[in-house]
Amino acid sequence: MVEEDQKRKLPAMIVINQHDLVTGRAKAHEPLREILRESGVALASQPIARRASYQSIGAAGTLQTVTKSDPKAIAEMETLLGELLTLYRSTATEALL
Repeated sequence: MVEEDQKRKLPAMIVINQHDLVTGRAKAHEPLREILRESGVALASQPIARRASYQSIGAAGTLQTVTKSDPKAIAEMETLLGELLTLYRSTATEALL
């Protein structure tokens, strides 16, 4: 097992994606999010919405290179990246202690 080889817990986070904005407003995912929180599972602070800009980046693009910029999508990804880096750094620090 990788965790045994690395002698540390591997960072993991659940990200709800393909999120429909209408369903999100209705808080349809809240029961699932609550179960995950109670289980101690790391969960991204916000779901990733279903946006046209994600589909338009294809295999080689980025949100910054698409023809029509989507500031909300960029903000979502920046928030998610920050949370992932924080989680990774915290588990890396724990491994050093």
